[in-house]
Amino acid sequence: MSPVTEEPAKAPRKTETSKEVKETTPKKTSKSAAEKETKKTTAKEKAKPKKVKKVKKVAAKPKIDIKGHKPPKAAPSSWILFAKARKAELGTTFHSITEANQFMREASAVWKTLPEEEKQKFNDQAKVLMADYIIRRKEYLATTPPAIIKEINKRSVQKGGRAMKLPSRKPASAYLRFLAEYSPEFKKIWQGEPKDFVRNLAPASAERWRLLSDAEKAPYFEAWRKDTEKYFADKAAAADAAAAAL
Repeated sequence: MSPVTEEPAKAPRKTETSKEVKETTPKKTSKSAAEKETKKTTAKEKAKPKKVKKVKKVAAKPKIDIKGHKPPKAAPSSWILFAKARKAELGTTFHSITEANQFMREASAVWKTLPEEEKQKFNDQAKVLMADYIIRRKEYLATTPPAIIKEINKRSVQKGGRAMKLPSRKPASAYLRFLAEYSPEFKKIWQGEPKDFVRNLAPASAERWRLLSDAEKAPYFEAWRKDTEKYFADKAAAADAAAAAL
């Protein structure tokens, strides 16, 4: 009998360590250089500050020089003329506002009791000064550029004063000229209540104007045409003067 040969014992299988597992695990492929570059570019674009829109600076308007364009002083009333005359007659001097107010109260009381004959000389003097003021004011408004008058009014209001009243800008129409003439005529024949006069004047004057012939309307249109031509000529001259003053 042949002897029985024993098979050599198999060595136990080694368990794979974590290190070996890691080594056998396939490595992740690295990202391409192009992808990395794209990411870098995107990050830079995000990091770029937003462009701020530049606001255009508006040039400041040139200041209007009003030197030499002082408006004429308003004419004093008859009462003011009397108060000045009384102050000069008494030789009064004021050392405070209280003294000035006291004097004006006393002068007012005297003025109220003054006979009409004595008041008349002050009334006549006031009329002369007012007529002179109206002429000077009209000349001032005609020769002073509108831009300067506007600036003077603006400064006066800011200081608590009053603005100068400018004359009407545009000439009255032909119908309004007719209305100015017809109104007194209609007032004479009006028999209703005074409060209803204006409300009834409008339809009555419109009907009367409608009945006028072209020949009767012609003078009103002619006056309107002449004033309109003058208005635009004065406006152009004022604009040239304003441009020269700036």
